[in-house]
Amino acid sequence: MSSWQDELDQILSNLNVHQESHETEFSLTQAAHDRPGVFYRLDLVDGVPELRVYIPTDDGAYKMDIYLVTLAPQSFLAHTFGLFMIYDGGSSAYQEIEGGVIYYMLLLILDAMKELFWQGDLFHFPPEIEVRQLL
Repeated sequence: MSSWQDELDQILSNLNVHQESHETEFSLTQAAHDRPGVFYRLDLVDGVPELRVYIPTDDGAYKMDIYLVTLAPQSFLAHTFGLFMIYDGGSSAYQEIEGGVIYYMLLLILDAMKELFWQGDLFHFPPEIEVRQLL
C-alpha cells in the first residue's frame, strides 16, 4: 500500500470511518480529466466492483468528500458483470486473452459507474448504482 493510502486510512480511522476489509483482487486509481481535484479508485472485492469517488470541498476538517459507489444488485450492469466474472470456459484462444478482456470490462464498468454517479445530485442517484457517503 502506498503512503497516500496509509495516510487516507489513518484519516478515516481518526474519524471513525472504517472501510470494510476484504481481499482486493484488483485496484485502479484514476484522476478525473474533466473535474479538477477529483479522483477515483476502483477495487474489485470478492468479484464485485467498488468505486470510491474523492471530491475536494471547502467544508470540513479534511476538505474532502468520499463516496462509495456499487452496482445495484438488481441492475442490468450488475447481472452482466456477474455473469462475465463467473464464466469459466471458452476456447484455449479465449483463455489466453481472458486477462485483458477482464481488464477492459473493468474499465467499462468504471466508466459506467462514474457517469451514473455524476448523473445524480449527491442525494438521488440512478437506480443502477447505490451510493454511500463515507466522509
